[in-house]
Order: sequence, then C-alpha cells, then structure tokens
Amino acid sequence: MNPFVGGIRKPRHQLLLRPFESPIEEELARVVDKYLRRDSQLANQVEFSTPNGSFRVDFVISCAQRRIALEANGKKFHDYKRDIWRAALILGNSNIDAIYHLRGRDILFNLESALCAIALIDSTLFSERGILNLKQLSRLAVPRIHSIDGSAAMRVEVRGGRELGHEDDDDRARLLYSINYASKDQPDRCLWRILHQIALRHPGLKVADLIKRYSRTRIPWDPVAEGDYNSVVW
Repeated sequence: MNPFVGGIRKPRHQLLLRPFESPIEEELARVVDKYLRRDSQLANQVEFSTPNGSFRVDFVISCAQRRIALEANGKKFHDYKRDIWRAALILGNSNIDAIYHLRGRDILFNLESALCAIALIDSTLFSERGILNLKQLSRLAVPRIHSIDGSAAMRVEVRGGRELGHEDDDDRARLLYSINYASKDQPDRCLWRILHQIALRHPGLKVADLIKRYSRTRIPWDPVAEGDYNSVVW
C-alpha cells in the first residue's frame, strides 16, 4: 500500500491496522500513533491463547525492549473483575509486559493526559519529542501513580484542584482521568499474580466460571475499582 497520498504521508494506523470495532478505538489509534517512537509497532485486535480461553486485546504497542497492551474500555462491555482476570491470564501466559485500561470518557476528553501517564511509565515506547508534547498538552504534566494497598492492580489518577478552577473539595468532582493497569514490574503478591496462580489450578475453566467460583473468596479487590467501570471514581 502506498503510504503517500497527494504528497502527504498517511498515518501508520490507517495503513497497518485492522478495521476498528468502535469510534473510541479509532480515536485512540489516531492519537497514540503521533507520539510513538518510529521503531515502535502498533497492532490491533491481537489474539492471545491461554489455558483458560482465548482473549483479544484492542491494541499492542511493541519495541525491542517492551510490549504493552491498551484496552479502550467503553462502559457497556467492561467490568473490573472480568478485566483483571483477563489481564492476569494474558500477562501470565504471554510476552506482554503491561496492560493499560483507558476509560472511554478519557479517550474522548482527556486522551493526551492519559497517554502522558502511560508514557511516563513506559517511556521506551514513545519518542522524546512525543513525551515532551504530551507533557505540554496534558492538563497536568506529572500524574500521581497510586496503589490501593500494594496488592491490587495499580491505578494512575490525576485529580484537579483550584488551579483547574474546581473549588469543590469532593475528590469525585475533581478526578480528571484514571487508568487501571497491571504490569510484570509489580510485586509477587499483586492482584494479577494472585489470580494467575489461582487460574493455574483450573486449566480449562473460563473467566466467568473463575469469577463465580471465587466470588466469596477473600481476594484483595480494589474496593474503589469494583464499581461501575466508567464511573467518575474507580
């Protein structure tokens, strides 16, 4: 396929990716492609096989040193427990290093800010100029990386204050964007590793059955994240 149309180079996401399944996926691909290193590869609708079923992630970004997955989480098709079980199975059975879940509202309204947070964690995938531009475009340049108790999936969140014109002291009113992620850089007792060890004892059991079987087991779920996936705070 000719990458040049009318003398203008077409973005990689228009050349190499499969048809998108939602507008937020297309928007995520369009924007993230501008900030990646030239040798970073962007793929979508990537399949992973595990002993507990096959899963497809929205995007994989990879370079020689690192491979991450991005999920565009529209409210209708995602819930926290299912997503962290999927993340546990993918991370435990593939060469993916981290999985980031972006809320649909953040893709539509705060995408540069959310990508800035990801770029600060996984900087090897982004160009130096891309990171600089994301910092300049982000509503807050340096996000706070937050973990509930060290065992749950970590959450990146940025909360606005008076500097952003929000006088309300309620944290719910001041949350600008939030990203859940699970990573192989996290400690041995983090949530996804606990779930992966459980799944190893039940090869062939699907995610829905794992959730049902362990619904009453004391697993350190993030008590905030268990709510509506696209609620203001999770």
